[in-house]
Amino acid sequence: MSKLKKTKMVISLLTWQTSLIFISITFLILSGVLVVASPKTREAIQDTAVDVVKASFSDVSTIVINKDLSDSHIFIYNKISNNPDRPMEIEPIYKDSKTFLELFPGSYTLGIIKEGYEPIEKDLLINVGEKELEVYISFEKEKDVQEETKNSDKDISYLVSPYTGLSNLNSDTDEKHLADLTIEDINIIDPNTNETVSEIESGELVVIEALISNKGDVTSYSFQYKWAYRKQNSIWQELYTNTRPGIAYQDNSPTKLTYSWKTPLEAGKYDLKLELDTTNTIDEIEENNNIATYNVSLVSTGPDYDIGIEDVILKSRSGQILQSPQPGQECIAEIILRNYSEVKFDKAYSITILANGEIQQSFNQQQASNIEPYGVFTANLNWIPKENVKTEFRVKLLNNIPETNYENNQHIINS
Repeated sequence: MSKLKKTKMVISLLTWQTSLIFISITFLILSGVLVVASPKTREAIQDTAVDVVKASFSDVSTIVINKDLSDSHIFIYNKISNNPDRPMEIEPIYKDSKTFLELFPGSYTLGIIKEGYEPIEKDLLINVGEKELEVYISFEKEKDVQEETKNSDKDISYLVSPYTGLSNLNSDTDEKHLADLTIEDINIIDPNTNETVSEIESGELVVIEALISNKGDVTSYSFQYKWAYRKQNSIWQELYTNTRPGIAYQDNSPTKLTYSWKTPLEAGKYDLKLELDTTNTIDEIEENNNIATYNVSLVSTGPDYDIGIEDVILKSRSGQILQSPQPGQECIAEIILRNYSEVKFDKAYSITILANGEIQQSFNQQQASNIEPYGVFTANLNWIPKENVKTEFRVKLLNNIPETNYENNQHIINS
């Protein structure tokens, strides 16, 4: 629906819902959302209501701040939201020595914290239809808190900022108030049913959901967090890194961190790890609760494949079978493979030749062609045997396709 049609719809509703309009406008005025200069006519009230409703249909406005704030912490508070003390999630863009934000029309508070400088707080009023709003700021060097407290005749508490992770210092005790980011829970969600799942199919898209909170007594800085995974007893691999705004303290509703994860194709047991404040920006009460791991079992989604080597026949270049090939003699290794699966096999596989445990040759991208269950197929490879070694031929399915049995994947020849 176009903006024009939406506006017309609102106006048509106003003609027969005048009583509802009066109640809504009265509530907005009493709550401080609107400042109305005593409209004396019904038409004036209707015009005001239309302006408010039109805001929900408006495009976002671009806030242009005259400085690059990539080295600062930015906080945006929506004054007329249900929770005006909670910072919004924002994604600033830094370009041409400026900072760009996108916000809908409304009333906001902008907070900026830069180490070594006084915090900045500005009120922003974005009108309906206002495409761009320029904001000019300038930083002042941070004052010496201790010196200011010493010279003060008043018994006051000094608060650096209501929305930072900096210490709040009491002038009498110098007591520190700190944030405390905590990971409360991690779950795997099926995006199709939105339910928690315990068994995950390999190669499936799932949502990792973590519940985090701030157990401290001051709202935290914005912070970086990172997801990682590994097959158990292997090296961690990074999944995703991002930065989010600070978290209010003593909030009864935990904050959700989510990530869509395409699980590996290879079945097995995996570990997931979430780490908060990876750059150690926030001074916290407890630092040991910023990392949590979660164990995941991935099960195979496809057919149960089982490919094995039945025999290896060595032949000369002329096709004569060699009972005991001479070391250094070039020959052909005819590898007899069998499809032990109960389904047809048409996947790519590799064959590796090892001499005393060290790889001698490797042949990839051998492709089977619809081998029937328990059917036999062959692969012919050129090979030069070595003297007095144990030669092992191994077969492996490519593309991380698992097998139900790996014990028949090798065949050994002593030369």
